[in-house]
This record gives sequence, structure tokens and C-alpha cells, in this order.
Amino acid sequence: MTLPEGEVRLSVNYLGYIPQEYSFKLNSDKKLQIELSASLLLPVVEVIANDSIISNLRSGSSEDYFNAENIEYLPALGGEPDLIRATHLMPGVQTGTDGIGGIHIRGGNAEHNLILIDGVPVYNALHAAGLFSVFNTDAVRSAQLIKGGFSARYGGGPIIKEKSSFFVSVRRSFLNWYTRPISEDVKADQGIKGKTLYDFSDINAKINYELSPKDKIYLSYYQGSDNFDNDGFSSDSFSYYSNRWEDTVKIRYDSWYGESLSWGNTTAAARWNHIFGNKLFSNTTLTYSRLATSIYYGEVDSLVWINRDTTLQRVYDFGRFRSSIEDIGGRMDFDWLLSPSQTLRFGWGITEHQFNPGVLTYNEITEYIGPEDVQGNDPINSTESFAYIENNMVLGSKFALNIGVHAARLNVQQKTYNLLQPRLSAYWRVGKRLGVKAAYGEMAQFLHLLSNSNIGLPTDLWVPATADVPPQQAWQASVGFDYDFKALELSIEGYHKEMRNLLNYTEGAYFLNDWEENVTTGNGRAYGVEALLRKSKGNTTGWLAYTLSWSDRRFELINLGERYPFKYDRRHDLKIVLQHAFSKWMRVSANWILSSGFAVSLPIAEYYYEKPNGNSVPVIDYGSKNQYRMPYYHRLDVNASFTFKTRSFWHDINVGFYNLYDRKNPLYYDLRTNFVNENGDLKEKKEYVQVWLLPILPSVNYAIKF
Repeated sequence: MTLPEGEVRLSVNYLGYIPQEYSFKLNSDKKLQIELSASLLLPVVEVIANDSIISNLRSGSSEDYFNAENIEYLPALGGEPDLIRATHLMPGVQTGTDGIGGIHIRGGNAEHNLILIDGVPVYNALHAAGLFSVFNTDAVRSAQLIKGGFSARYGGGPIIKEKSSFFVSVRRSFLNWYTRPISEDVKADQGIKGKTLYDFSDINAKINYELSPKDKIYLSYYQGSDNFDNDGFSSDSFSYYSNRWEDTVKIRYDSWYGESLSWGNTTAAARWNHIFGNKLFSNTTLTYSRLATSIYYGEVDSLVWINRDTTLQRVYDFGRFRSSIEDIGGRMDFDWLLSPSQTLRFGWGITEHQFNPGVLTYNEITEYIGPEDVQGNDPINSTESFAYIENNMVLGSKFALNIGVHAARLNVQQKTYNLLQPRLSAYWRVGKRLGVKAAYGEMAQFLHLLSNSNIGLPTDLWVPATADVPPQQAWQASVGFDYDFKALELSIEGYHKEMRNLLNYTEGAYFLNDWEENVTTGNGRAYGVEALLRKSKGNTTGWLAYTLSWSDRRFELINLGERYPFKYDRRHDLKIVLQHAFSKWMRVSANWILSSGFAVSLPIAEYYYEKPNGNSVPVIDYGSKNQYRMPYYHRLDVNASFTFKTRSFWHDINVGFYNLYDRKNPLYYDLRTNFVNENGDLKEKKEYVQVWLLPILPSVNYAIKF
């Protein structure tokens, strides 16, 4: 900190610790080593901020901050506070039904989100396809969501006192304890014998060591895994009089399905922090990240003529899928405090990627497909490097500016891509209460995510830019203002985003081919207005977030080359969050969400295609892409928390209800086939069945601290 000479009063505060104050006379450089004492329960503290233009600059870059306390008291699915689900409550953030399908920010794809754990990229940050995230809130100190105006740099218990500390957090789900019996009962009611199993686990570990007053080492590790199994068998018999055979025909329709999915992330980082002097310090980081996926599925449908003990029809559909992405990288970041009003940041780094894009191998003849049968695409290696510089400045007493540039290079398959990405954000304090903000940035990424599902399953394939597939690029501009009403804070921001070189599967893609033969490139655009009205003081707090937005896509080989609505083109999105503290020991909270239904394609006709071998296969005609809309999504969640002390123990009890009024929000519509008797002939009948996921879910959480 650079302060004027003279008397200084320094107040040091941190969540969960007792504040301390220091008074001294500053007439030369001074170094303070401060140790705070832990406090399990802090009194209510009202913070009145100064008119600091430096702190308000972050409003120019569309940022939202979260800490553990913010998330802990929000209503949570299954009583498990979750960082990613907390972002769903902010303006400009879209997701699928009940969180399925990941997060889509300002009309972008799911892969456009750079998600970092201690600076290391995580490629699949979701458990249960989006019901939970990989972030264990007990292991999170704070988090930052940046929706626009990106900075250029983006593309405890003691072991040895005062020298080292470590932290370990382990989480394991026990969902199988109740998903198995519940799923067996639900399937039994549907005439199906089977079960559904799912569990996940993760571990976070950190350790730090002080080598010297100017050097510190930090090590961090994360590993998480998911396992899902689902199977079922049903048999249905019926009889009808056949005009052809002039007899009563007895038919049995047997159907079996089974699927097994497992996926997991591993990340590790080693960081060396070095202080060069009073104004310059650096962080040197080595990183490792890996995502691996393995999937097996099978389905057999049989039509048996009971009278003659003859199988009239049997259809097999078995498949196996494997893929992985592995990164090893390093980077150096410098912070140079040029003056109290100017900070210069710069750095560089390099990452080696190895992609193993799997292939969805299937067989319509035999029931067995072993791992040895998976003829995946050849591995692709690439080298990504970058350098950046940015300057954070306060000009006068009313204006702040962040300007920078990010340069990136990719070497892949004897081809080199060079991309220069300028970034700019500004904040102008017009009056005592009004601030105006604006930002512009160009972004690029060398990764693509190919999805052959509608709900973000881990069959989605991470692939790199190649000699034939260019990297994704985009630019985004935003402008807005914020106003302080004392009791309320209002922020309104408009944005426009253009995206190019997006990648998608072509219509009718044949997945046994190399993935590059199945894709098409295109562009997208998104624009809209976000409003956030927040009350952060008093016993009653919360916010109201509203987004009015548009987003579409255009690909040469999709929808006949015509523009079509993006799946997450949800015109209206409203979120209301309220918390009220009745006392120091009791607090209640609730959130209500209302959102336009996302865009979907539904079949409008069916015809048969004659294969070269003489067999015919049904082909579904979906008409114009995403021309239909799902029903409006809405849901109410409530939570009550109680804190009390007995002797030397603190007790926390949380009681909540997810989806309080049991809204059946559809996840998707399934086109199912039934056989019916029509005038003595056996006919197939197809009908839409609404598939929904989460009913009303009560939860009780208990924690003890000592």
C-alpha cells in the first residue's frame, strides 16, 4: 500500500476472524506481519464504503463476487450449497431445466466459460450433468463471475507454526442409498424391472510453505469422479385377431436397456510467489488438468409371436464411448504497483494439450462390444502459448480505466494460429450516486465442445482447433450504469456479442466417421439488457434480476443454412432472491425463478430411407430447427437456518424445500413407440412423453463446529 506521510489508522478484517486496528506514524517504508484470531461467530457489522473509484471499476467489467457466507444461506438442492447454482440466480446467466446442461452466459455456448480452480482449467465442472458442481463450498473461500469486460490476464491448520499450513476437504455422495429403492419402485409402477444408481465424490487439498519472507510455495490438488448406472426390462403381451392368419395372434413385446457412465476431473497446481520489492511481485505456476470419460450403453427390443414361439423382430443397439483431454502447462504473472492509482499486470505462459477424441462405436448385430473394439480417432497434440499486459488506472477523482491486450498462439498439425485480443473497460463516476460503465473485448479459444445430446451429458466431445478447424473468436461490447439509492442499488447494462467459427455436428452426422467429417462451422450473435436491483443492508436483503435477451446461430450445413434460435434463446428471465434475519440465530431465505422455455426441435413427419443392403430405416423430419418452445420454467425454493450454542459447540441446522409447489418442469420430450391393434393389423404408434426431473425435494442439514 502506498499512503501519504503522517498518522495512519489501519483496520484489518477477514470473514471468520476478529478484526484488529493499528495506529502508527508513517515517515518511511514499513512492513507489518499481521495474525488474526479466529472467531466462530461474528457480531453483525455494517460496512459503509467510501466513494472509492477503484472498487467501483469492477462494475465496468460485469463482475459478480461470491463468498462462502453468501452461498451458505441460499436455498439449495438437497441442502447442499453450490457455487455454480448460485450463479444461476444472476442476470445474464441461463441454464437448462433444474440446472441440467451447464451455464450459458450472454447467449454463449457452455464451452465458452473458462472455469478455474486455483488458476487451473476444469473442463467438466458438473456432477450429475448439472445438478451439482465440482465445487465443494466448504473448500471455497471466494469466487468471481465475469460476464464481460474481461481482463487481459484471462485467456487452515498449521503444520509448522507461522511457516506452513494445509487444508483437506473430502466429499462423497450417498445418493445410491435412496436412488436405488426409489428408482426400483418408480420403474415397477411403470411395469419395468430395473434400477438407477448414481454417486460422486471429490477431494480438495492445499498446502503452503514459507521459504523466506519474500518466497512462498502453494500446492493444490483436486480430483472428482462420477458413476452412473441405469437399466430396465419390461415385457408386455397382447392379443388381436389377424385378418391375414384368420386366427387370434398372441404377441409379446420385450424391451431391455442399460447404460453405464463414468467420468472424472483431476487438476493440480504448484505456485511460487516471489516479492521483488515494495512494488513488484510475481507468481510462477505449473499446472496439470485431465478429463476422462467412459460410457457403455445397450438396448434390445424384441417382438415375439407366442403362438409359434417365433421372434418376429429383434433390434440391437449397443455402443461404447471413450475420450480424454490432458493438459500440462506453466505461466508467470507479474503485478507492478506503479503508484496508488496505477497497477501494471503482465505475464506469459504455455500449455501442452493432448486430445483423445473417442468415437461412439455401436453394433446392431451382436450384444457385445469390448474396449478393444473402440477404434477412436488418432490423438491430437497441440501447443498453446500466450502473453498479456494490462494497465489498471485511476485518472483524477472520477474516472477509472483498464486497458490491455492478450496475444495467443496455437501450433497444431504443422499450422500456426496467431490471435491478438484487445480489452478495454472504463468506469466514470458522474455524480455522488451515479456511475457509468462501458467495456469492449475480443476473445478467442482453441477448444470446441461437440454435443450429440440436449442435456450436456459427458458424451460431449472436447476437440481442438486443427489445420482444418479454425479457433473460435468473438467480440463483446457493453454499456450501462449503476445508481445508489442508499437502501437499494440499481445496475442496468446492455450488451452485444458476435461469435464466429463456432463448431457443431452436421444434421445426420454419422458418428463412426472421424469427427472432422461430421462437423460444420458457423456464427452466432447475442444481445440484450440486464437489470439488477439489490438490497444489501438491514435484516432483509436480496435482489431482483431480470434479463431481456436474444441469441441465434447460423451454420452452413444446419437448417439449410438459415438462422435459427439458439437453444438457450430465452426471451425473459426473472430471478427474485430474499433473505430475512429474524434474530442472530434464525434466518429464512427464498428464491423464485421464472424463465421463457428454451427452443427445441420436434418431429413433424417420418419417412423411410432405403439402405444399399436393402434394409430400410426410419428418418425423422424435424422441420425448421428450434421452431418450438418448451413451456415457461418456474420454481420456488425456501430455506430456514438456525444457529445456537451448547457449551463449547456451535450447531447449524438448515431445513429447506426445493421446488416447493412441485412444478413439473419438462427436461425434454421423448418420442416413444407403442404397438396397437388397428382393425386387425399391428401398427406402430408414436407419442410424445414429457420427461421431467426434480419434484418437490425436502432437505435437512446439520453441522457442528468446535
